[in-house]
Amino acid sequence: MQYREWRYPCQHPVDLATGSQRVQGLMVNVSQHGARIAGPLSTQTGDRLTVLLGPGCLPREAVVRWARGGTFGVNFARPLDARTIAVVRKTAGHRGFHGSAPVARARELR
Repeated sequence: MQYREWRYPCQHPVDLATGSQRVQGLMVNVSQHGARIAGPLSTQTGDRLTVLLGPGCLPREAVVRWARGGTFGVNFARPLDARTIAVVRKTAGHRGFHGSAPVARARELR
C-alpha cells in the first residue's frame, strides 16, 4: 500500500500555460507535491505545463498525471512550501489571483 499525501481543499484561480496556450483554471485541491485542477485545457498524461499561482508565488512547472472529465491532476517539479500552500488555501491574507475581495477582519464582522 502506498502512502497518499494529504490534499487540502481549495477554490484557487490559477493560470495555466503550455506551449503558446494560456488559460484560466481552478485549483480544487492542493498538496505539497501536486494538485487537482479544473479547466478548459486539453491535457493528456505526461503533458508538461506551468501553473501560475498568483502574486507573490513563483510559477510552478508540473507534469499531468491523470486527466478526465474536465479535471486533471498534476505533480509539481518542486514541492510547494508551507507559505505557498497557505496562500492557495486563502489562509495567508491573500487577495486572490484574479482580484477577489479582501478577507474581512474579525472586528469588522462584529
